[in-house]
Amino acid sequence: MPFELLRKIKFKNISDFNLDGLFGYLKVEVSCPQNIKVPVLPCKFKGKTIFPTGRWIGTYFSEEIKAVLSLGYKFTFIEAYELVK
Repeated sequence: MPFELLRKIKFKNISDFNLDGLFGYLKVEVSCPQNIKVPVLPCKFKGKTIFPTGRWIGTYFSEEIKAVLSLGYKFTFIEAYELVK
């Protein structure tokens, strides 16, 4: 489990951001396609864990985000906490 914080990143201009080079947690706006057969990213709603489609804001581990990009999920990055591997 990573435990040492390298830096906190606030995104304003993300044109030069490389997700492959980041290891840590990201606060993102998620856009999940409506026609996905099995949504895989969870979020909390009214105290329950759900797997929605549509748009929401959540915090996810960088490796989770990298894994679901091929499923059609899109992300707008808000902030990140980069950790030591």
